[in-house]
Amino acid sequence: MKQNYEQILSQKEYLKLTGANFINRLGDSIDMIAFTWLIYDLTGSASWSAIMFGVNMMPNVLIQPLAGAIVEKMEKKRILILTDVARGFLTACIAILFVRGLLKPWMLLAITFLNNTLEAFHSPASTSFIPSILDKQYYDFGISFAQSSYRICELIGTGVGGILIASAGIFGAIICDAISFILSALLIFCIHVKEESISSVK
Repeated sequence: MKQNYEQILSQKEYLKLTGANFINRLGDSIDMIAFTWLIYDLTGSASWSAIMFGVNMMPNVLIQPLAGAIVEKMEKKRILILTDVARGFLTACIAILFVRGLLKPWMLLAITFLNNTLEAFHSPASTSFIPSILDKQYYDFGISFAQSSYRICELIGTGVGGILIASAGIFGAIICDAISFILSALLIFCIHVKEESISSVK
């Protein structure tokens, strides 16, 4: 096991992707906490918070199985960058609307749904991207290592989200969330890989 970890750590492009996904997962966990707190702040209703939780989960359940088939026919690196940048932009829009007093509950639900729809495309693209940047003999261990570490990041992100809200407020937490997606996109942009893009079904 130690040897496997040492070998994985020698794969620089894989480490860039893993680092980007760590940041991305932290952002996911932060926005789940921050947005649920924010919609309660806007409405004062626990029912709206429950709706927000459902909207967070819905795209992963309904869209991700279809998204996996779609991204197989596309350039993975481009998908990862575009979805991260789009999520960063949408999250920044929430922060701007909130600080200007223009944010409505339906807006937050709509942007949350869009964000998680983008994530439904990001996750399978990230997994499919690994064979393009990781030596074949490390592939199985690389997938396993990535999935287990993502779960750890989600747990850490949940705690970080609460700390950010307590220390920086909802606005600060959401801005940190937006920045995390942009940082993830920048790391992925720096990955060097030769990947064939399939633009149409033959």
